[in-house]
Amino acid sequence: MVADALRIDPRWLDGVVAQNDIVGVHRGRQGVSRAFSPAAVLTIAVATELMGALRLSVASSLSLARAILLEDGEHTPAEGITLRVDVSAIERRMSARLTESVESRPPPRRGRPPVHR
Repeated sequence: MVADALRIDPRWLDGVVAQNDIVGVHRGRQGVSRAFSPAAVLTIAVATELMGALRLSVASSLSLARAILLEDGEHTPAEGITLRVDVSAIERRMSARLTESVESRPPPRRGRPPVHR
């Protein structure tokens, strides 16, 4: 559902979450779906925007996204350089997409199929 709202490949998202520490992503054991907090979804959304716009690596964009979100949409990585992101616009877009995704897709079945007797 989160990958659908972010408009990214679910396998790519799975790899990003497995290889990076993202605050708000609750990792379960094998066979259990991951849980994403709204803050985690927003962090990944900002990071994907940064990757597309600035051609940053995943790790760099996640780090920068965290800094931008902690500083209310504006981050100064060096003197004379300020990055400003319209976080509220991204947040509204993600909220609408998540609502759409929840309404249009039932949760996938997990685990073993039921036994018919």
